[in-house]
Amino acid sequence: MNRVLCVVVAAAVAAAWAGAEDEPEGKPMREPAPVCTCGGCRGMAETTDTRQCERCDGWTSTGAHPICSACAHALDLCQHCGKTLPVTGPMMILRGRISLVDKQPEKDLRYYVIETEGGGNQGVYLDPNRPIGCEASGRVLVRAMDDGGKGARVLVREMFALGPLGDDKEVKVKSDVEVCWRAGGIVGPAIAPKDGECALTLPAVKIGKIYVMAGRKILKTYVYDLGTWTEEASGK
Repeated sequence: MNRVLCVVVAAAVAAAWAGAEDEPEGKPMREPAPVCTCGGCRGMAETTDTRQCERCDGWTSTGAHPICSACAHALDLCQHCGKTLPVTGPMMILRGRISLVDKQPEKDLRYYVIETEGGGNQGVYLDPNRPIGCEASGRVLVRAMDDGGKGARVLVREMFALGPLGDDKEVKVKSDVEVCWRAGGIVGPAIAPKDGECALTLPAVKIGKIYVMAGRKILKTYVYDLGTWTEEASGK
């Protein structure tokens, strides 16, 4: 009986491993919401209540913040006072399959190669001094920026694990102005309207929400989970 049980357990483990081998691992890697260095933001006390974000229909983590962390990331604003923050270096979006390189060219940086879906390889560095969560492998969506002359190609600002390429969602929304998608602080390319309608492709972010936005207005909100897309009601 024990022998049969061991065989069944071993087979189940092998099947689970085979099924997960090609799936992205890990959780979203995200740095803390940006904060400016003006005197009024230093040591600001956080309250236990919450308030509606001034930029979208979401909610802040504390009543002391005028905007939510998602808008702070996406719009490069201070979460405490709402001031615009400077971005040091051009931002870029990379989407593809990422893998860790064993030999690290920099002592204090972890080096990855991402095979982008548009073709070609791109080197990215994860700085361990940034508290942006755990690592990810497989298909990912990455927000990166120039490293500022440290010798690396680009440094990761934010990273999300993605579902299979075939799970990316094609959507159309009514709009007379440019529309884009947003995942955390990662903002997709602006799509110009054609005959009062915009067509765009949403990346299958495994953890978190995807917003379809016209400027700073949220038109639609989607959630992806295990191959299924769900549209949320406005205001959630």
